[in-house]
Amino acid sequence: SSLSRDTRLDVEDRLKNGKMRAVVTSTSLELGLDIGSIDVVAQIGSPKSISRCIQRIGRSGHSLDRVSKGYLIAMERDALVENAVICMHAMKGNLDRVYIPKGALDVLAQHIVGMAIERRWKVQDAYNVVSRSYCYHGLSIETFRRVLKYLSGGYQGLDRYRVYGKIWYDEEQDEFGRKGSMIRVIYSTNIGTIPDEVAVKVYTLDSKWVGNIEEEFLERLSKGDIFVLGGKTHEFISAKGFRAYVRNAEGVKPTIPSWFSEMLPLSFDLGEAIGKLRGQIFDMFKQNYTMKNIVSLIKSETFSDDYAANAIVSYMKAEYDFLKLLGVKGFPSDKNMVVENFVDGLGRSNLIFHTMFGRRVNDALSRAYANVAKQMTNRNVMVTVNDSAFMLTLAKNNKVDASILVRRVTSKNVKALLLDAVKHTEMVRRRFRHCSTRAFMVLKNYKGYEITVAKQQTNAEILMKLCEGLDSFPVLEEAYREVTEDLMDVNTATKVLQDIERGKRNVVICNESDVPSPFSHDLIIMGYTDVVLMHDRKELLESLHEMVMKRIKGEKPAPLILKKKKWDRVSHV
Repeated sequence: SSLSRDTRLDVEDRLKNGKMRAVVTSTSLELGLDIGSIDVVAQIGSPKSISRCIQRIGRSGHSLDRVSKGYLIAMERDALVENAVICMHAMKGNLDRVYIPKGALDVLAQHIVGMAIERRWKVQDAYNVVSRSYCYHGLSIETFRRVLKYLSGGYQGLDRYRVYGKIWYDEEQDEFGRKGSMIRVIYSTNIGTIPDEVAVKVYTLDSKWVGNIEEEFLERLSKGDIFVLGGKTHEFISAKGFRAYVRNAEGVKPTIPSWFSEMLPLSFDLGEAIGKLRGQIFDMFKQNYTMKNIVSLIKSETFSDDYAANAIVSYMKAEYDFLKLLGVKGFPSDKNMVVENFVDGLGRSNLIFHTMFGRRVNDALSRAYANVAKQMTNRNVMVTVNDSAFMLTLAKNNKVDASILVRRVTSKNVKALLLDAVKHTEMVRRRFRHCSTRAFMVLKNYKGYEITVAKQQTNAEILMKLCEGLDSFPVLEEAYREVTEDLMDVNTATKVLQDIERGKRNVVICNESDVPSPFSHDLIIMGYTDVVLMHDRKELLESLHEMVMKRIKGEKPAPLILKKKKWDRVSHV
């Protein structure tokens, strides 16, 4: 995907003409490509959604008289289960639901300016036109008027920062229209929704250049995070504009994997389907089905080979046997959210929530629970998130009652808890720039002069401080909405909590254990080790597996001493 346009076209032409037998690619060749000569697609890892899988495999056999053919090759156990469920549902013709953002106020601002350029409008008439759109069918007239107020310069103080009205708005006559002779030019040269992204330069505190990182990667960093750049580890201190400042962290394990920004989230629908399969397999164990019968069923239902089916069933059996030892009667599924309390070799309590909802939902839930855990302990809480679970790691000798923690996060307060956790993060500051440029608050082009992205970011950071003191300012509200609803998924998280409150999902809390269950292993490795080195990952997985097997056999496993992390940070809170 990082190839230049000329190189990419050359690769595509050679592939079409049969001069190239195979191409290894990321998502670059996923869409907008018609090469009829592709025989087979090999998907390495999980595509994370049924629709994405079909789209990718559909690159092969791309004609009416041919059959598309593909292989899904898993690199880890959770990905193996994901691939199996994807195949099962793809062959049944099921697809994931499409997510469409609703109520984007920055895009609404663009539409209103465009409407005003053409003619004078009655507010109610304009609102009726806009609310016919699916994206704005739930928009209130009050919110519509707040956007009009912003666009007409109705919020005091913005003019001091050269943010002037783009329209006029007569509240008495309830009308609006275009303002000034330059508005058509400003509209035409600044319209669009795709944000400009540039590399962020990384410097040490004494201003020595270290290298560059992606802006999307910077969004995920919190003060104290450790990441790898140029083969060395660095601790993130702060960012200003497109400069990030770090200090050397030699010998400290990374807390953020370097490839994080390229990870695609698991879809919620696929997560629910995986949870359902988990529950069905656990039920078969309870009913004393033989391993052979379960493997045979998995093979026929998921189109897996012998190795894959046996690996899936063995993985589930290890989880089942281990949780039975802990006295658990409910197992991870689409109906049960199991919470483990794993105490590691350093004496830290790790609350592991088995939530097969996808990373967007887990991101929202984890930050809300971590916010409450921080209030309960008055100490920083480290959060590790993946598609199938999230882990809250407390400072040494700190503990919380998991049952109380679970009860304190509800469908009514989860949005407020999440907003409180993210509103002062780098993520919101970057997204505010995106929203302010879409809403013509920060211009990308003025009178034919391009305004650099660095200058846009600087202007946005200054304006954001002002907007935080304004009542319900629509552009800032949109930045919060984009982070909590589009980047994360607080609405689905709210529905999950409603299901728990209504008894449709159960929360199962495990007793404290010095050994983590098999479903937790990938998450623990993600949270405690340098995942950049594959041999480290393999060795730790083998150690964790050995601990589980010894515990199941009634033997005492040796404690696992995990690499110590810094505690001067709150990962997501």
